[in-house]
Amino acid sequence: MTFLRKTPEAMMQLLSQSVDDALKNQMRINALEQSKACEKVLHTIHYLALCFGRDLRQDLVEIPLPLTQQDVANFTGLTRETISVELKKLAHQKIILYRNRCYVVLTDKLNDLLDDDYEHQLIR
Repeated sequence: MTFLRKTPEAMMQLLSQSVDDALKNQMRINALEQSKACEKVLHTIHYLALCFGRDLRQDLVEIPLPLTQQDVANFTGLTRETISVELKKLAHQKIILYRNRCYVVLTDKLNDLLDDDYEHQLIR
């Protein structure tokens, strides 16, 4: 605490990181609260892209985590079969591309489908 009082830059950095963590945790909770499987998966992909995504180019983000459909199912509380169906729908809509446990998100299309709740957190 003494260090933070004497170093406002460090205090601001810690505060910024804390706010960022709180927003991401709220996004995770919101994704789990969705009643429809398609919304739950969509919000979870958004969360993963924001927390772990790596920009490939404008409006294209790779999630560099080797996630199986079962991993995504466990993460969302849905069945693997449901995840498979929902990921295929998102791929058909050209919102995500996935192959061999690698997910790439077309962020402009993802952002179009998201509620206005996260307008400030949209992926750019």
